[in-house]
Amino acid sequence: DKVGDQEYLRNCAISNSAEPGSTFKVIVLSAVLQEHLFNLSDKINCENGSFQYAGKPITDHEKQRIITVKQVLERSSNVGTAKLAIKLGEEKFYRYIRAFGFNSLTGIELTGEEKGILAETSKWSKRSLPTLSFGQELFVTPLQTIGAYSAIANGGTLLKPKIIKAIGDKEYNEVSVMRKHVISEETAYKVRQALAGVVTDGTGKSARIKGYSVGGKTGTAQKYDPKLKQYSKKKYMASFCGMIPAMNPEVVI
Repeated sequence: DKVGDQEYLRNCAISNSAEPGSTFKVIVLSAVLQEHLFNLSDKINCENGSFQYAGKPITDHEKQRIITVKQVLERSSNVGTAKLAIKLGEEKFYRYIRAFGFNSLTGIELTGEEKGILAETSKWSKRSLPTLSFGQELFVTPLQTIGAYSAIANGGTLLKPKIIKAIGDKEYNEVSVMRKHVISEETAYKVRQALAGVVTDGTGKSARIKGYSVGGKTGTAQKYDPKLKQYSKKKYMASFCGMIPAMNPEVVI
């Protein structure tokens, strides 16, 4: 079966673009903290799980009332995240999305890499700003997500990923090519605090590992139903991106 053979050759980490869902919420959190628009302890009114914006409701899976910005990430509130994005604004949010490496090739030494899909702000609808904040309306690759989380893990610098032969006794070139500083070390530290809270107190409790501190973010992206021409209420793609140890990470997975 030649079609099946082709699928075996496909590298899903770089060739499969999909909507990231809530794993993408770290981008808007990073941006508003970096811009000093919010701090982790600031309060957000999540309106008991439903917020009207541009004529339609934005809803939460678990209804929240007034919670902190840190809890917005921990509990994965779409309403809270949307309000952060609205305060940030379209142009700045777009700039941070691109700065974190989305909608561009990482430059890894592999063939078949996709750059994902992100519309320019001139093509955004009235609801694109909040919708993008919780990971809909754009396509990203798993490696792009890893790159963004690695920037948060390493103090704010987006690096060009490299293929290495081994870790341990064998020698290899460990130095990655620096691309750019996207957020400050202080901001990256605050985001790691929130990611640690996701695992200790929030939606990521299943990622707790005995003997390790873990930080990360869950994602549950609704799949698009071509028959109904809308997001499915039954089909989802679950994901998790995390780092260990949480506050001084050595590995992003």
